[in-house]
Amino acid sequence: MYKLVCILFLVSLLIVSKIRQTNDFPIGHEVHKYLPTIQVEDESLVLQPILAPLNDLILELKNALDSFKQNESISGVILEGREGIFSAGLDITYLFPKDREYIERFWKDFSSILINMFSFPKPLYSSISGHCPAGGTVMVIMTDYRIMADGKYVIGLNEVDVGLTVPYGIGHVFQYVVGQRNAEDLLLKAKLISPQEAISAGLIDEVCDLNKLLDTTLERILIASSLHSNQQAQTKKILRESTLQIFENNLDQDTQLILDSWFSNSGQKRLEFLYNKLQKK
Repeated sequence: MYKLVCILFLVSLLIVSKIRQTNDFPIGHEVHKYLPTIQVEDESLVLQPILAPLNDLILELKNALDSFKQNESISGVILEGREGIFSAGLDITYLFPKDREYIERFWKDFSSILINMFSFPKPLYSSISGHCPAGGTVMVIMTDYRIMADGKYVIGLNEVDVGLTVPYGIGHVFQYVVGQRNAEDLLLKAKLISPQEAISAGLIDEVCDLNKLLDTTLERILIASSLHSNQQAQTKKILRESTLQIFENNLDQDTQLILDSWFSNSGQKRLEFLYNKLQKK
């Protein structure tokens, strides 16, 4: 019996859907505006990244996950990035000039996506193909299983160093993944750590060679998707229920925390420094 696993390709503001045709993974699902489906006749991969406004990409990712959730032919979803960079996180050059109203709307939309990911009933895996700081880490801790390429890459939440407070929801999911003590050590010190250190901390589940990363992730998600899907989804819901409630119940408070941090004097100075630094690249 064929199984269909959807692979979403994310790099900072670039998000593309990538489908691989093999003996185990047939092609086929609907096209999204910023998540185009590429059909491949052989085992090659075709990428078609599209640059779009961040809020549009968030909406498309939400719509894609909602669609995948309802499509019974889809047994799992993999998030992947380009070689060397899984995700550079939120684009400061795009967001820094925006006003308070825009940042508030963006954060609420972004939080909605994170909740959708954390509560996604089907296997949702991360194939971390390179650097994965800040917003990239936020995305992958919402997934079920994280495999990272071996190399001189970093992963972690350095929000405190940037001048931002880690919100309740994200902080509790991070704690759910790595445990209380590791969460304090990593978040309070704004640590960006190596793949091997991330394994020790419980932030990721496996490390493998980059050229084997996607195949390894596909193997792992096939095992997960071969189990009883309804019972698997219910068990996931039970295990994550209390953390999810904290996330949902603190959305307004988290939004206010982000706005206060973002538009504080210290936050603006740090963000302006990063903005000017990135503009020169």
